[in-house]
Amino acid sequence: MTDIDIKDVGFDFDPGVILTEETQLRDAPLMFGKVLQRINEDYHPTIYITENGFSESALEDKAKVTYLRGHLAEVLKAIQNGVDIRGYILWSLMDNFELQFGTQFQFGLFHVDFNHPNLTRTPRLSSKFITRVYKTRRLD
Repeated sequence: MTDIDIKDVGFDFDPGVILTEETQLRDAPLMFGKVLQRINEDYHPTIYITENGFSESALEDKAKVTYLRGHLAEVLKAIQNGVDIRGYILWSLMDNFELQFGTQFQFGLFHVDFNHPNLTRTPRLSSKFITRVYKTRRLD
């Protein structure tokens, strides 16, 4: 397979999905799962998911937890259905400097206070959720 073999990429928008507060990225785990299945059916690749995340500035970032729970559930479902997923890299551990938008969007599991000289870091609810997932190997 070459790049030339890839002829059409579709996009489907569900108006009922949750949007991130600033970036208008969509929380659509079912579509994420469908894309994983479709890629597997058409190309059978080994898949490494990178930079999968959700921007939310609140320390009690419940929408980000919902996003992570839903997307990780779809990854597990895809693996159970035979999709060769070898890795999942969450975006991101800490709020960071995005090349296009600077520090405007907060994807981190840890809030970074860019106005403090020590760049103080504070764990968000999502960091506690991911810690529990890693320790228990469960999404509930």
